[in-house]
Amino acid sequence: MDFHHLPSKIIIDLKEFLEGRLFIHTLGLYNVNEKLFHLIGALFDDDNNICAMYETVEGM
Repeated sequence: MDFHHLPSKIIIDLKEFLEGRLFIHTLGLYNVNEKLFHLIGALFDDDNNICAMYETVEGM
């Protein structure tokens, strides 16, 4: 998934995972420079609803 088109402030209606249903994971580098990298991950259910999101900025 390309996260570059997402606005800087987003409100997401997270759905819950139901037992026995499949989910899809994605992980991407949003931005990288000589000191930091910005990592975003998300979990989607099999209907492509976002259920969880992870974002971090780490130093190198």
